[in-house]
Amino acid sequence: MNKFKNKKQFIFYLFFFLLACIRFNVHYLHAANSRLSPFSSLSSFFFEMESVSSQENLIAASLNSLQSRSTKNEIPPISSNASFHGRIAFYNVENLFDYFHDTTKKDKDFTPMGLKAWGKKKYEQKCINLFKVISDLNSQNSLIAIGLAEVENDKVLRDLILGTPLRYEKYAFIHYESADPRGIDVAFLYDSSCLHIIESCAIPIIYPLDTLSYTRDILYVKARLFLKRPTIKSPSVERLSCIEKSSSTEFPFPKEEQSKISNIDTIHFFVLHFPSKYAGALSTDYKRRQAGFTLRSAMDSISKKDPKASIIVMGDFNGEPQEESLRESIGFDCISDISKESTYLNLMCSFQGKEGSNKFHESWSIIDHFIINKSLLEHIRFRAAYLFKPSYLLMPDPTYLGQKTFRTFYGPKYLGGYSDHLPIYLDLEMKQEEKNLEKK
Repeated sequence: MNKFKNKKQFIFYLFFFLLACIRFNVHYLHAANSRLSPFSSLSSFFFEMESVSSQENLIAASLNSLQSRSTKNEIPPISSNASFHGRIAFYNVENLFDYFHDTTKKDKDFTPMGLKAWGKKKYEQKCINLFKVISDLNSQNSLIAIGLAEVENDKVLRDLILGTPLRYEKYAFIHYESADPRGIDVAFLYDSSCLHIIESCAIPIIYPLDTLSYTRDILYVKARLFLKRPTIKSPSVERLSCIEKSSSTEFPFPKEEQSKISNIDTIHFFVLHFPSKYAGALSTDYKRRQAGFTLRSAMDSISKKDPKASIIVMGDFNGEPQEESLRESIGFDCISDISKESTYLNLMCSFQGKEGSNKFHESWSIIDHFIINKSLLEHIRFRAAYLFKPSYLLMPDPTYLGQKTFRTFYGPKYLGGYSDHLPIYLDLEMKQEEKNLEKK
């Protein structure tokens, strides 16, 4: 009888061992298609098999694994014939808070006992919704970077890239805590197989005559593109994906030679979220002006060192292109007004009065912008930026007619949608110029 019982136990364990092997093989194949290692696939297998109570530890472990991989990012040698195609996007995600109270922030509404009854289920649904948007933005042209506004902390970004199917991609992020009293910041989410981060920092916005007021910092990121060639995903859908990195672990050129490399492959990003008009447009005008002066000063410091530097500014400006507080402080022109004297161009002017990224009552307004320097315009596909507005991001507007954004909350009422903003994006088309690099 004991012998029979041992045999049954042996068969029982053998069955689960074979099941585990089958699941691992499926994940191995998926990892190969997603450019992940089988070991990261194995970790994702255990991530799915573990109970809910251990998910936080597994997310932290996955993050450590991601960081250890990112420190080994190799820089590929520059090819004179390589071309680069990729998408840059920006999305105000509307209050991406976790459901834990942070005593340093005004986030009590976003807790289980708060006004919005914000708990685990709603939070996870929000992350899944954002995954869907990011995945769709990535579906036809590789999404190499997306600026995000209204994110609370590093945790929500980790949960987004590791707690959703985005963990099968190679996304990483940059985020700095700001002095914003609500605790909402900007962040830079990027594909680490397409971008190598050279440096980043947070630029604070200071009001000289109102030192008690605080707002979100401007996030600055300097990154180098991994040049790539277009590949066809299927006969009907063209998707441009990154080339694999070379085995070299060093920069192809010494630091002193970097300045001689074509600056096409290095981009200076700014991600921002200017002060809102919540307390009134006129009473907050000086705040947006000061934010604009701060941004312009940072852009000019780059342009003076390198007049042909590639600069991309993206964010929620809380104002439309024609508003004086923005045009005078930043000093941009619209594409239709381009001239020899133009330095910075706003790609969203054409939407004004027609479409928008945000709806207030019956009016759509374009308050999310891309601003670039003039020399980058030739590398923007069709010299334009676009609104991303699939049908699932919109819902009927019974009060003001037409449609409106399908947001997460309408006041205290939970709708379970995506955001009160629509994403914006542009597509880059770059070709590396051949450079004769002379070593000193």
